Amino acid sequence: MTSASKVLKLTDYNSIATDFLNTYRSKNTRVNYQKDICNFFNVENTNNITLKNIRGITFMNIQEFILQLIDEDKSSKTIKRNIATLKSFYNYCESRELVNNNIFNDKQIKRLLKTNLPQEEDYVGKPLSKQELAHYLNSIDNKRDLMLFKMLFSTGMRREEAVTAKFTDIKYNDIEKRWYLHVDGKGRKKRIIQMQTKMLQELIDWKGENFYEINEAMFAMDKSNVNKLCNKYNEKSGITISPHDCRRTFAVQLCEEGIHLRTIQLVLGHENIKTTEGYLRGQQNLKQGIYDIELW
Repeated sequence: MTSASKVLKLTDYNSIATDFLNTYRSKNTRVNYQKDICNFFNVENTNNITLKNIRGITFMNIQEFILQLIDEDKSSKTIKRNIATLKSFYNYCESRELVNNNIFNDKQIKRLLKTNLPQEEDYVGKPLSKQELAHYLNSIDNKRDLMLFKMLFSTGMRREEAVTAKFTDIKYNDIEKRWYLHVDGKGRKKRIIQMQTKMLQELIDWKGENFYEINEAMFAMDKSNVNKLCNKYNEKSGITISPHDCRRTFAVQLCEEGIHLRTIQLVLGHENIKTTEGYLRGQQNLKQGIYDIELW
């Protein structure tokens, strides 16, 4: 049988990852690797991973996954294991001739993984300046896409949180006389993010004064679509960002406005304040307080 016919036959074959796991004798290794692979492909069972999923992975997917692990305060050891799992899996797929190009042989990926101890600054570029942010937003030619990016930049939400957020999650606090976004974060941990005055006006202009009564997702899309939109507007604007860069840009803007580190940690939903500190390396202007900032 030729390799071409092999690939054609396996186009809808859904147990590739399971077959890979069965090459390991240790039960603990199989369990940990299965967890890593399911987490990466965002599925509950490895049998749900198709050949199309495997072949569709890009540099940005891997970058975002590593940033997600860092953002969840995973240890360096855990991050390295996840990387090792994915590399082994793609080496297996390459040996079975299931992928034409092993993503882990890509020069960009090799540069990304070159560091011995993964740290947040190794994987994400510099946050956007206000001028760069304005330029990037001006390149977006679709209203829904524009509102998505403005929400990401003005709230610091994770990509996964943004695509599940509803208009009804934005609620008014009668005591504080302020609007807050109620976020269901990782591990069902809830937090609130103060809505910026300018962002509220943008939502009113988009959906009307009673936008907060609309019981539907703000941005009905899969998280992978956010990556695709980044790629699209990166090319149009000439500025390269990942969804995670929106989050870091927001954090740095808060810091530059003098917001206290602890407040930024709570807004971002970090368990470990050291993760927040990694976002703000070199930033000194910190204070306690309510914030309302001009991002664009």
